[in-house]
Amino acid sequence: MENPTLFDYSMVKGTVEAILFQNKDNFYTVLKVDPIETNEDFDNMPTIVGFFPEIAEGDVYTFKGQAVTHPRYGKQLKAETFEKEVPQTKDAIISYLSSDLFKGVGKKTAENIVNTLGENTINKILDDRSVLEEVPNLSKKKQSQIADQIYSNQEVEKIMIRLHDLGFGPKLAMSIYQVYQSDTLQTIEKNPYDLVYDVRGVGFHKADTLAKNLGIEYNAPERLKAGLLYTIEEECIKQGHTFLPKDYVLETSLEMLSKGYDQTIDVSMLEKVNFEWVTVEEAIQHLDDYNKGFEASLEAIEKEPLFDMREMRTTSKRISELLEGDE
Repeated sequence: MENPTLFDYSMVKGTVEAILFQNKDNFYTVLKVDPIETNEDFDNMPTIVGFFPEIAEGDVYTFKGQAVTHPRYGKQLKAETFEKEVPQTKDAIISYLSSDLFKGVGKKTAENIVNTLGENTINKILDDRSVLEEVPNLSKKKQSQIADQIYSNQEVEKIMIRLHDLGFGPKLAMSIYQVYQSDTLQTIEKNPYDLVYDVRGVGFHKADTLAKNLGIEYNAPERLKAGLLYTIEEECIKQGHTFLPKDYVLETSLEMLSKGYDQTIDVSMLEKVNFEWVTVEEAIQHLDDYNKGFEASLEAIEKEPLFDMREMRTTSKRISELLEGDE
């Protein structure tokens, strides 16, 4: 399938009957669903696999993805996105609010809320969380906890769907969400190059494609910074260089940054970029470690992560220090 959209994917809507497995680190999950609606021919209860940070047995979800055949377990749905169906009946809402998702909310409290707000309870809270003040004997703290959890449940699903639309697979999307949480979409749309520094598995070219699609200019400072960093990392770590002349770094960066654009980037644009880096002495020391062997280098980097781009942003020296050389 070429460039599929969510409308092209296999779909299963149903009640989660059992969570068979969930990795607590990356939320990879295997579950069984009692189908209400599907466009695939599954035997019995479909098995759904994917990365689901918030999922609860007994709730209704719509999963979209690819139908695959496992050599041992047979046909399953490998989900790319998931979306929880908002409970509509009183019994369903009571069950939802008294589930494990809402700590400290028992059945009596859930019944009290639903009896006060009616069958449109969830949507009312999403529209205006202050409606919980109408519920008798519900403390301010509990009101806040319930509203926050409902918002959180809706938010995660929307973020995962948006990340899918931006071209991220479910595993990488989950990694991104784990870093930024509720700020995910705001962070990416403000500066997608942050992904390069913060999320393992996202390189410059992936972030650059995303930035172009989001309308970020070819000569934006954040793009030039990320491009310079990418050039230095590629040349130093992957090629084993221990010294890079200033002109070489600038020329290589310019060539890479200009690909795919009609406009050209002037060298002065890069020279004006105010970019934090490490001292030359630190760079040479770590590059010497790298040349002694890959494993030794990794150990050194883990202890003092010179080339962990998440740390590069917080250092105190400017890139000009590293680029300085004998003219």
